[in-house]
Amino acid sequence: MTVASPITRAVPHGALHHFARAKITPVSLDHIYSFGRQALARRHDPARILRVSAQFLHRELPVRVYQNLKVLRAQSWVPLVASSPVLQCLTERYTDDLNLLTSLEVPNDTRTEAKFLQTLRVLQARHQDHMALARRGIEQLRQNRPESISAHVEPRVSTTADSTTPGESAPAASIYTGNSEPKVENQLADRFMDDLYTASIGDQLLINEYVFLADHGRNLVRRIQPDQIAQQVIREVQAAARNFKLGPVADIELNAPATQASILHIEPYVANVLFKILYNSVFATMNHHHEQRSRSAATSTLSATPPPPVRLTIVGGSEDVAFKVSDEAGGLSLSKMGQLWRHTIDDCKGGDGGRARRTHAPHHLSFLGSPLNLPTARLIARYFGGDLSLVSMEGHGTDTYLHLPRRPTFTESLPPSLVERLDTPASSLTSSAVQWPLVDEILTR
Repeated sequence: MTVASPITRAVPHGALHHFARAKITPVSLDHIYSFGRQALARRHDPARILRVSAQFLHRELPVRVYQNLKVLRAQSWVPLVASSPVLQCLTERYTDDLNLLTSLEVPNDTRTEAKFLQTLRVLQARHQDHMALARRGIEQLRQNRPESISAHVEPRVSTTADSTTPGESAPAASIYTGNSEPKVENQLADRFMDDLYTASIGDQLLINEYVFLADHGRNLVRRIQPDQIAQQVIREVQAAARNFKLGPVADIELNAPATQASILHIEPYVANVLFKILYNSVFATMNHHHEQRSRSAATSTLSATPPPPVRLTIVGGSEDVAFKVSDEAGGLSLSKMGQLWRHTIDDCKGGDGGRARRTHAPHHLSFLGSPLNLPTARLIARYFGGDLSLVSMEGHGTDTYLHLPRRPTFTESLPPSLVERLDTPASSLTSSAVQWPLVDEILTR
């Protein structure tokens, strides 16, 4: 097969056979947090703790990188990749990553650990290029050869909102039917990006966690206070909103009960996705209010009227902590709702010259090496048992919900459709009974 030949050239056949049969070791946020806590508790010998982690990653990362190659070589996507020189190049780049990892010595001393850390930094930068290359390849196919997307792949598109569960990626506009339903090639392109990005979340989190711990002496996954993060994000959003030049800045009202408990999660993700949601709502509110004033005959008397506030509510339930951002920015039409979960939309321009209600951003927010747009934010939330959703009423406003689970032992979960395409038993990826050998090894010492 054309797209597979670079793999056999770069990686020894025996190793390739091993990775094809190997299963990833499922991890949870609690696993990662426990390792970081143990590393910090043993400050007298942090190198030994990091060495245990490096040796685990030396075994685990090649298996996970091969998962990305499996996506590109899955029966569903082979015709797609074969139609795009850009996606074929992406296959070769992932093969280079696998070859780079398999060529490393086991990190068991200062020299080999330094080399291993340097390699992980390279992989961090390369992942960002990989995702950009994938989006460019899909966008080129979608614009220039849409038939190559839809003609060779049988779409499996759900038409109801209830047909998906956390961990399963929904079609772009599955919550609506009728004329707002996107073209088949758009649905398939986004499903391909969902598969590829989801398959890479775990390895990128492990890489970033190790590098962050080595560089800063603290871990990315930690116990966080949602209300405290929200207060900091509110200040940052309001500071950014002063640059809109759309009149008075919209207030952000925070409603968070004093009984809020801490949760275990990835702090940069929670902060960035909250910033993203709040920024979108504040911009949309101010822009909508500005347009209303411009159309009004009494502009001079309304110029000082402040826009309606954006409301952020945080509630801790028995199973999750939920964030709700509500605005009165005029809402979104069904057709625009269908575009919100498109990976190929320019996140700054929003496909609308910068005027789109929900996709405007001051800069490219990123997380784990990829732009933190709404689709990637939702995939990350679902990966560890949460969710991100949005409900809009055209002519009124929009409510955005972020749910983060309280149960930190929820192991990483691939969507069932992706598990099927990877030809990997679902039980080996989702069973919470599987123990993470790295944490077990540390805790028993």
